[in-house]
Amino acid sequence: MSGNKKKIVKITLGILAGYVLIMLIGYMGVVFYFSSHFQKGTIINGIDCGNKTVEQVKKELQKQVSDYKLKIEEIDGKTETISAVQIELTYVDDKKVDALLEAQDSWSWMSGISEKDTYEVELNTSYKEELLGEVLEELSCFQEENIIEPQNAHLQRQEDQYVIIPEVEGTKLNREKMEREVKKAIENGTEEIDLEELGCYEKPQVYQDDERLQKDLKEKNEMLRMKELAGESGIEIF
Repeated sequence: MSGNKKKIVKITLGILAGYVLIMLIGYMGVVFYFSSHFQKGTIINGIDCGNKTVEQVKKELQKQVSDYKLKIEEIDGKTETISAVQIELTYVDDKKVDALLEAQDSWSWMSGISEKDTYEVELNTSYKEELLGEVLEELSCFQEENIIEPQNAHLQRQEDQYVIIPEVEGTKLNREKMEREVKKAIENGTEEIDLEELGCYEKPQVYQDDERLQKDLKEKNEMLRMKELAGESGIEIF
């Protein structure tokens, strides 16, 4: 091989080696970058965390918690809301985000360009219980003028017969159970609860289809008919 050809080969190899070195340095730089940043395509609790640090993601989660609102469905179709601001609900760092970054394989950052990693983590939160108590106290459903006591179905004499007066469901809440369900919803990040479905209302003890009530109705009406017949025949029934 002539001297010129050797020189060209050396230059070419040198260029290739330099190119490989630059690529390697670049790749290692990206690997180092993704040791402290989430890869593209990483979704945590609906938040796009690509190229974000742990602290940036935590700030996003805090904002998500700060925007939280609990919608409360009531028996009369009314809805009321408790917001994070009212009870000073805040995100408590429990290192779950740190753990997700530590579990990330920074060497496989190229796969993140086309793939998505989606995570749902249970957020640790705190709030002031005394503020929640005050908010609950102010809800419309606890105002005296809005509370209807539940009433049992019962018999009533109307002219010449007894009839069943249906029960009244009412709107009176079991405060202890309702508060327990609200706390559970807030702690779990649930955005809507139905108080009736959760059994938070005081209920009548006797309904119109109650077997004993139906039996009493039948017996009383039979007694009335017997008295009526006896009256017509002049027989006195005690």
